[in-house]
Amino acid sequence: MNNGRLTDGGGVPQAPHPHPPARAVTLRAVKADIVLGAQLVSRHRAPRLAAILVLVLLAAATSQNPAPGPARAPLAVVAAGVLAVVSASRLFAPGGALAAHRAAAAPWWITPVGRLTGALLLVHPLALAGAALLVLPGASLEYLVRVSAGLVLYGTAVAVGTAALTPILGSSPAAVVGLLTAWLGVVPPSGLVALVGEWPAVARPLGWAWNILPLPWRVIRWVGRQGPEDPSVLLAWIAVGLTALAWSAERFFRAETRAVST
Repeated sequence: MNNGRLTDGGGVPQAPHPHPPARAVTLRAVKADIVLGAQLVSRHRAPRLAAILVLVLLAAATSQNPAPGPARAPLAVVAAGVLAVVSASRLFAPGGALAAHRAAAAPWWITPVGRLTGALLLVHPLALAGAALLVLPGASLEYLVRVSAGLVLYGTAVAVGTAALTPILGSSPAAVVGLLTAWLGVVPPSGLVALVGEWPAVARPLGWAWNILPLPWRVIRWVGRQGPEDPSVLLAWIAVGLTALAWSAERFFRAETRAVST
């Protein structure tokens, strides 16, 4: 049998096949994870059900007496958060999704970036369509562009955070945490302090967390005044979340494997 060496003897001598460039291999791996991320979201009933419910709620909101577009922007932010959270909770769920990540011989960043990209390619168009449905009546196109940019940043940040919590807590608990932040995070820090101001021991740490976490009130404030602080915080959470996701997927898969083997 000729294995490609000229001195092998027997058969027609052939030169060894060249290895594909490292960049091509990386691009193929990213593409495969993008497709897998989209499939993990589209083939599970929970993200599909969440998308249907959100679109029904948005349609019901627009069928009522129309309020000015900016007044309905918070609802668009919450809808984007719900879609992102439910979808991201499936990407690294304990079981097959997490095991496939560990079986891939690829750099640490490929699987998180690829799967999140595939999921967000499905989530962001739905969120932006809902924002257009809510905001455009009574608002300018420029305002819609600002809302859309905020939704993309916020949806990505909350999706990364939810995916990072999934290997630790499990799919459903991570989704519950994300949904709570999406619904309750509309309240600004000043409103939170007014609600729990009578309990300083609770108000102070909760206020600190409210000012640090990527919550919907940041998008709402940024759309209104366009300062650099809020998008910078969301971008920082995306970077930190990707690193935390790579660590949690690796760390808790090993812990789960040891528990099964024993």
